[in-house]
Amino acid sequence: MVLPATGGSAQVLTTPEATRGETSHRNPAFVQGSDLVLFLTDGNGRSFQAVSLRTKHVTVLVQGDGISPRYVPTGHLAYLLDERLVAVSFDLDALRITGSPFTIVEGAASFSFSDDGTLLFSDAAPANVLASTPVWVNRDGIASPLPLRAAEYDHPRLSPDGRRLAYYSLDSGY
Repeated sequence: MVLPATGGSAQVLTTPEATRGETSHRNPAFVQGSDLVLFLTDGNGRSFQAVSLRTKHVTVLVQGDGISPRYVPTGHLAYLLDERLVAVSFDLDALRITGSPFTIVEGAASFSFSDDGTLLFSDAAPANVLASTPVWVNRDGIASPLPLRAAEYDHPRLSPDGRRLAYYSLDSGY
């Protein structure tokens, strides 16, 4: 669904394609600097797809396992696969994979990238999230606790500038 910035009613953006065995479209993610939204399909197999907000044209990008596709400004498509965060070179103009997948992080359960490529990830599976205090890990691997109370945090997302964190807290519901 799409909710116009000017307000109004939500509008259908994509509908699962029964001829491809799709039963759901989920995990949407905007692609910075474009009119594209990436999403995951489920049903008789999974796929990553992209839809143009302007034309509503849908393109199948990748067939196979994996969840939470995200475009990274480094020219990669990142996603979760078998408890790993993986990435693959991706041609955004042609909407096609141009390389082989490689592992970024072992044990990742959710992740987010800022517009400058800063990575945020959680190693706790949503069903196993325990009360904890989020930490910021710099590029040298040094962890600093964030000034948040211990709680059950899930689905972290960085703002485009990498300076703000949005999350779902099982304690508060947002």
